[in-house]
Amino acid sequence: MIRVTESIDYFKPAWFTEWMLKVGKKEANAISKKALKIGSRIDEIIRSGVYEAGKEDNKEVKQTLKNFNSWRARHMVKTLLPLSRIENESIGITGEADFYWEETDTLIDFKSSKRIYPEYIFQLGGYKRLGFPGRRLAVLRCDKDLDEFEFKTNEDIGMTIEQCIDAYESALKHYQYYTYVNTQIGEDNG
Repeated sequence: MIRVTESIDYFKPAWFTEWMLKVGKKEANAISKKALKIGSRIDEIIRSGVYEAGKEDNKEVKQTLKNFNSWRARHMVKTLLPLSRIENESIGITGEADFYWEETDTLIDFKSSKRIYPEYIFQLGGYKRLGFPGRRLAVLRCDKDLDEFEFKTNEDIGMTIEQCIDAYESALKHYQYYTYVNTQIGEDNG
């Protein structure tokens, strides 16, 4: 089974390569690991339904959660349902979408990055391909350093759900062909 994020993350955009070259591989890995840890903690807090940071949480977790709660208040969010992993053997992919906002029928992927990147929309397309609910797709980005959040739906960027799914399937197909060919010619072929 291929994870939705695995097929998206396999091909890094140019900005990522430039950033990695600028800060160095060791520093880039440390930053990425820290961001993943923050994201995992926020996911844990949100899934609990309490929406409050603990005393042990660092300032980035607290700031991200503050922004999340600001988004909830501004959009009058009542019901946010955490979602579980779906595995679909017939199409060979698996994934765990973040949340479903019931009142607006919206599938949401949560991010704490510096901006919303195109691959996040592809990722949501993969989750829809797996059968997650929602007539709309959205990325909720809550900054971990500043008092700001960003909420963008597929409609905001002028894409239908079908186009988001198609974008994901294109990335998946590229990943599948690339890994197949790489296996056939030998991974150490260089």
